[in-house]
Amino acid sequence: MSSREFKIPVNALQVGQSIRLPLAWKEHPFMFNRFRIKDEGQILLIRKLGLSHVFLQLAEGEQAPVLEQAETPTSPSLPQGKPDRQVIRAHQAERDAMVEESRIYRRLLKKCEQAYGQSIDTVRSSFNRIATSPEQAYADSCAVVEEILTQFEHAGSDTVLQLVAANQEGSMQCHAINVAVVALVLGRALGLEGPQLRELGLAALVHDVGKLRIPSSILNKRSPLNKAEQNYLRQHPKLALEMLRGTPFSTKSITTMVVGHHEYLDGSGYPQKLSGNAISPMTQILTIANEYDSLVNGNTKTLPPYQALAYMFKCRSKQLNSMYLQTLVKTLGVYPPGTLVRLENGQVGKVLSSDASQPLFPTLILYDAEIPKIEAPMVSLEMLGLKVEAVLRISELSEAQCHYLDASPALAYYVRR
Repeated sequence: MSSREFKIPVNALQVGQSIRLPLAWKEHPFMFNRFRIKDEGQILLIRKLGLSHVFLQLAEGEQAPVLEQAETPTSPSLPQGKPDRQVIRAHQAERDAMVEESRIYRRLLKKCEQAYGQSIDTVRSSFNRIATSPEQAYADSCAVVEEILTQFEHAGSDTVLQLVAANQEGSMQCHAINVAVVALVLGRALGLEGPQLRELGLAALVHDVGKLRIPSSILNKRSPLNKAEQNYLRQHPKLALEMLRGTPFSTKSITTMVVGHHEYLDGSGYPQKLSGNAISPMTQILTIANEYDSLVNGNTKTLPPYQALAYMFKCRSKQLNSMYLQTLVKTLGVYPPGTLVRLENGQVGKVLSSDASQPLFPTLILYDAEIPKIEAPMVSLEMLGLKVEAVLRISELSEAQCHYLDASPALAYYVRR
């Protein structure tokens, strides 16, 4: 954030300057009170507000301009004087349309959160029923997969992916749903559909059920596991296979994915140390989804979504299908949905979606204490003329920023109950 301000007349404005307007948010047609001037058209619009001065935002160490030299307008044709209400209203209408789009997004996100929470309860009961009522457990899991696909259609996969990035640590049910979401997103991007896509979703939901037979002292241990504990934990794919045997989940496709979700292309995985083409394509999709969520929402060290993707792409290329990884990066974007960022002007925001054709210019929502949360507009980095300076963790945001950006683990009730 700029460390100080300098009052300058509007006829001293230049493209590239970062400014603050001395107006309430609803008294002007710009997206924010603070912004960087990107073209002469914005200078023209500022002059049509009837302002005599604005505040130049000076970065630390930046020198204030010499006003005596800047008093002469660089563009004499730009008018100054009374506000042009007609022009202002036209621009405000454009801004209001973007605000309404943001309201619609928030309503969709709220519905996704509710559906996500209900799915966690359903998955929890499904896990408990696998041994006693496998048919009901299977039906419940099918319903969860259908609900995820329904949310993709109604709210968009980017909106659902917001929840995967919420750092819901610890819950096996959350992990199951997160892996299902990512696997289904990747599966659809790779052309899977119909029964094949749904089997991928089902396998993702039950891939870790074998951990129900692993002592909690091992599962929840924060310090490194000893060799005996590691060997015990690595039995969970086989334990899952035993639990699913004789149930509707025991199709060849699902069991192959479940038992193989820790197998790697270079043969370094477990439990069978399969390699290359011995690992089915759908298993490779599930493995990538599992690895991604484990990095973002793991029990120990967690990474922001973009760092998780970068780590997988750079450090795991010999173990994971590189073409599938490229597809995941292209689908999620350089800054995946839910990534928290700080822009070069100091503003903090959350990425909502990304355009594959412009991966460095995602759409986001920015924290601004002067704008009511419900009216915060969705904007693209291209529109703002700004770049991402840093990716942030939730711990680096204030409580007010977390609430405003819906960045707090909103589903804590479902995770911890």
